[in-house]
Amino acid sequence: MVDAQFQQFAMPSDSRRLASRQRPAYREMMSSLQDGKDPITGTRLNSPCIDHDHDTGTCRLVLNRSTNTFEGKVRAFLIQQGWKPQQFAQPLFDAWLGRNDAVTTQLYEFALEIWPYLSWERFLTYLRNLAVYYGTAWAYYDHLLYEKPSKTGC
Repeated sequence: MVDAQFQQFAMPSDSRRLASRQRPAYREMMSSLQDGKDPITGTRLNSPCIDHDHDTGTCRLVLNRSTNTFEGKVRAFLIQQGWKPQQFAQPLFDAWLGRNDAVTTQLYEFALEIWPYLSWERFLTYLRNLAVYYGTAWAYYDHLLYEKPSKTGC
C-alpha cells in the first residue's frame, strides 16, 4: 500500500508506481518536504534527482545529482567488495569510524572525483549520513516504486 500523499503521482494502471510524467511534480513535492536540502550532504538541492533503491525499485528521497553519482559509486564498490545492499550501513559506519582505512580511503577518492575540494571532515559527515541513509528501512515509508524491482538483486 502506497502512502496517500503519493497517490496523485502514481500511474493510472499501477497505483504503486511513479508515473513518468509525474516525476517533475513528485521531485518538487519531495524537495519541499526535505526543506530543499540534500539529506546526505546537507546542501541546497540545486540539481535534484529522485533516488531509488535498485533492488526494490522503491523511491527514497531527492538527492543532488552529484550526491546520487557518489551514492552509485559507493554502491558499486561495496557490491564489488561482497556486501549486499541491505548490509551497506555496516561498512560505511566502519569506514566513518576509521575501522577500515582501505575502504575509507577509496571512498574519499570517489568523493574527490565529484567534489575536488571536499575536506576530510566534510567527507566523514557525508559518509556518516550515507550510512544512516542506507540503514533506513525505506519499505516502511510506503513510497512509490520508481521502476520495477531488479530480478538479479544487484
